Order: sequence, then C-alpha cells, then structure tokens
Amino acid sequence: MTLFVETGMWDILPPSYKEAVVGKRIWFVAAIDVATRYILAFRASVNPNAVSAAAAIRMIMSEKRHISDFVGAETPWIGMVQPRNIFSDNGKEFANALVEGIMRAAKITFNRPQAGNPKARPFIESLFHSIGPLIASFFDGRTFGSIAEKGDYNPEHRISLQVDEMIQLFTLAICDIYHNKPHSGLGGASPHNAWVRATQEHDIEFPSQDPEFMLHVFGTKFKRRIGQYGIPFMGIPYANEELHRQRTKFGQMEFEIKVDPENLEHIAVRGDKGWFVVENKVGIARNLTLAEWIVARADLRTQHAAEAEAGLAAMYRTINRLAESGRAAALRANLTPRNMTAEHYEALEAELFGAWVAVKAADTPTLTQAFALPADPLREGSVSDSRLIPEFHVERERDARKKKRAAAVDQTPTETPTPTETTDNYYEEY
Repeated sequence: MTLFVETGMWDILPPSYKEAVVGKRIWFVAAIDVATRYILAFRASVNPNAVSAAAAIRMIMSEKRHISDFVGAETPWIGMVQPRNIFSDNGKEFANALVEGIMRAAKITFNRPQAGNPKARPFIESLFHSIGPLIASFFDGRTFGSIAEKGDYNPEHRISLQVDEMIQLFTLAICDIYHNKPHSGLGGASPHNAWVRATQEHDIEFPSQDPEFMLHVFGTKFKRRIGQYGIPFMGIPYANEELHRQRTKFGQMEFEIKVDPENLEHIAVRGDKGWFVVENKVGIARNLTLAEWIVARADLRTQHAAEAEAGLAAMYRTINRLAESGRAAALRANLTPRNMTAEHYEALEAELFGAWVAVKAADTPTLTQAFALPADPLREGSVSDSRLIPEFHVERERDARKKKRAAAVDQTPTETPTPTETTDNYYEEY
C-alpha cells in the first residue's frame, strides 16, 4: 500500500484491488551503507517486530550470495560488513531488549535520532522512494495512467501476486536494478561498483563468520532440562563432558540455552561459570537450518506417519529430498514475512516432536551438503581506476585512519591479569 501511495498510483486503483492490498500490509526493515548506498539487508514482516530487526542486523553481517542465486539475479549480493554504528528510527522493532542485546554482543553503537525528523535518516528514508518505481512494472495486475493506455486490460482479474513472490521481486530489483543503477549521490557511479571499489581501497572490517560467534550474538534463548540424552532441542540431543559435569553438580535442573536457527550444529548453555558450547550427538554438520529440520519433520508426520517415529534415518532422507527439490534453497533464502519467535518454536516443538529424540544408527544416511557458496568476485579480476567514492567519504575514511593510528600510539600496554581456571570455550555475556 505504501509503495502505491508514494508512487501516486493508489488513487487510481480499483476498489477490489485496494481491498486485496490493504489485507496484506507488509513492513520492511532495510539497511543501507552510507558511503556506497549499497543495500546490506532487506527483510519483510507482517508487523514491525524485534525478530525482523534482529534478522536484518544479522543480514548486514552475513553472506547473501545464496539469496541472489535463489531469486535468479545476475548480480551477486556480495555486500557484508561488521557495522560499528547503526542509525535507525524509534520504532518498537528497534527499541527493545532483544535488539539492544545483539548490539552490545556485536559491539555496535546504536543510534536512534529524534522522532519526526526524517532528515536525520536521509539515506534510508529515500531508499524506498527509489525502489518503489523500479519494481512497479513487475506487478501483474498493475494500473495505467489513462483509459487509452489501459485498453481492455482488466487489473481486477489479475490480482494473483503472493507476498513471498513480491519479496522475491524486491530482492531481484535490489540486486539487478538498484545496485547497478547510476546514483546521483555517488557521482553517477552504481552502488555495486562503489562497494567493490570501497572494499579494495579501504580497510573494510568484515564480520567474523565463526559459527560460535554468530550463535552467541544471534542465538534464540530457551530453557531446557538435562536428561539421559543431554539437552534435547527439537528432538536433537546435545551433550559433552562439561554438560555432564553440570548435571552431576546440579541434577536435572532447568538450564538456559541459546539456539542459532541458521545452524543446528551446536547450542550454547549457561552453566555455573558462564555460557559454553555443546555440539549435537547425531552428526549434524554446519549450516543445517532450523527451518529445514522443522519442515522435514512436518513432511514425515504428514506423509509417513509410521516412519516419522522410526528414527533419524527417515529425517535425514527427507532433508536430502528437500535439498534435491530446491525447497531447502528457498528455506535458506528465508524470503518470507513470517519471522519466528521463541514462542513459535516452542509450539512447533510440542506439536511436531513431543518426546521424540533422534538417535543415530548404522543405517543413518549422510546429509547432502547442497549449500555451497559461489566464488567470491572480490577475490578475482580487477576494477577500473576511475574513482567511484565521493571525496567527502574518502576524507572521512582518511581522518578516521589517522585518529586510529594516533590512538594506537598513545595506548600503553597494560599488565594482563592471570586468568582464573575455567573451561576454554566459556564466555561472558555483555
């Protein structure tokens, strides 16, 4: 609805079309790099919430080429960075404990300029005005400027665009149109070329892709008891010696855990000395997502009710089928406005898994590793010598480097205290 209003098309839409659009209002959380105007995150939700904002922050710091591949974009979505300053509006999706906790854990300075002043956020405020007209022509069921232009086309009979399809169109437009379109704020350069130039000319701080770091920063918290299989989550048992020590010391008490929905390889558990990492005991490797695990279980219970209770082998066969059919790629891209909270996961766990716990057996197949990142274009080839970053940003970067060097010279080494005895993978939460 906002897109049609801002592009001046809302008043000429037929009543039936307005009703269809109003019934599916979608909110977007986007992040843009000020220096290059490159879009680093774009997430949708059916209502503004902390989960979608947290997902957008993770998207800034994550590899996104699998998303551009999924939507069929010719230009890969290569931008990711470790942000040090994020500016947002004062919406409830940003002003909450979840988002502020992620900012502290990732050591990001969070700024929320005063409300009612869009000029305090000029780059993101103008972004949607740019993207709207870019994708309007893709909509099946569009309107026209005059009766003569419309002809015998009946837009009321063409209202068939699903929300997920619309989000895919937005993503495609970002990668192949917006990122390649000359931008006045870049002196006529495109955001894609400006980003490539910036990463080659400046010391860009790329985020750590260490799975344990992502787990600690973006993990969703639950409470679980230790049982004979360790700590089960969604039927997956997690256990190690440190967890066994906690059970011996405290018994089957309730422990706080963190789960990374993007990687089920391990969880974090809060013990008596802080958080520590516990790996799964059924051979789940890196990058199996919680969405794939849940969909595989739902498919089994729907189509093979008896096999669903048989063991882990059936689950792995179903996950492999998801990868072969392309559904796994869709789940990994996560181009949907439905963002899951801890409460949603709790309900799904009770409905789909119950007391079932996976046990690895001799006939358990190997999971297909269908998810592999393509070659990094920034590690190959070259970029022309023409300067694509405005001098204003170049000067800011130069001044920042000078201040950083001066601060490093002024600092004197401090004596490192002797660490207390602790488990190697413990860490303290900010």
